[in-house]
Amino acid sequence: MNKRISKLLLFALVLFSFSTVSAAIIPIDLNDFYADPSVDVALDGSWATMYEDSFLGYDVIYLSNDPGMGDPGIEVPADLLSLNFDYNYSEGTGNSDMFYAWVFDPDTYTVIDELWIEDSDSGTISWDLSGIDPGITLLGLEFQLNSWDALYESCVEISNVHVETSPAPVPEPCTMILLCSALAGMLGIRMRKSFKAS
Repeated sequence: MNKRISKLLLFALVLFSFSTVSAAIIPIDLNDFYADPSVDVALDGSWATMYEDSFLGYDVIYLSNDPGMGDPGIEVPADLLSLNFDYNYSEGTGNSDMFYAWVFDPDTYTVIDELWIEDSDSGTISWDLSGIDPGITLLGLEFQLNSWDALYESCVEISNVHVETSPAPVPEPCTMILLCSALAGMLGIRMRKSFKAS
């Protein structure tokens, strides 16, 4: 009995001491982006909706974070894995529009990854950025609603924009202390029972 308990507790100790943290998620505030007047951005910056607008007469509606245009850009964290967002593109009946998104190096305007959607669609995008040039410290990110006709019914909602970084194995000192305290308590109770029995 004692050997089984000892082996189980040793296994738990090893398991807890080398547990990993899940990937770090760093949200991107859409209020840091330039937004055309027909774009609604949530007060907390967690989502935005882009609308065609006949009064503005725009061919392209922008939601853009471009350091080359004075926007703050997106800082590249250590161990960057990916840039992610959800989208819901609704193309109006008879429209000939397009939703376009791209992430780029703002120093050279080199496209790192991009998305073209020509028909109503929704989904989650995860761009793998783990292999980008380590010299890139800022990223540009731009969303466009391209209006190619005289109709004005298309819109796109963007949400949950964030970057993810890779997890690293870390010891969990609090868990270790709790586990050791529990072991000491169990051992004390066991010894007390053994001492009373004899």
